[in-house]
Amino acid sequence: MATHGRVTERDPWTSVAEAAVCAVLGAGGHAPCGVTVRDVHVAPHLRWASFDHTPSGDVLWAAQLDGSAPAGSQAVSTDLGDVGVWWHPNDPALPSLRDAVTEGGLTAVAAALASEIDPQVVHVVSLQPLEHAVVRVGRPGHAV
Repeated sequence: MATHGRVTERDPWTSVAEAAVCAVLGAGGHAPCGVTVRDVHVAPHLRWASFDHTPSGDVLWAAQLDGSAPAGSQAVSTDLGDVGVWWHPNDPALPSLRDAVTEGGLTAVAAALASEIDPQVVHVVSLQPLEHAVVRVGRPGHAV
């Protein structure tokens, strides 16, 4: 069974993911720590949850890939195994995502494409953590 989108009830994975995020934020794994669940996805080999961190405005992700923390994430030991946590846009499996959504990275992309890109016009069209991202960057009337 896969769940995706806003959750209306707590399940074990969401609670464990929230505790892992709270541990990384320095709350010792104790909720509440200023995070709100955004989205949850549970599938046989991959499960993830995204959280809004109200005090900072950041988005954090927690995930397990084949029962382990994804390589490159900050691993937190939980009752359901290691869970990886990271701040958006630092997806450990999508290293170019950070370049695609930050001004410094966009300058390099624009130079490589010989295109004028307005780094203020960035829209993440689709994001499946650890799998793929589609980002639209541009200016009015012109997008890359």
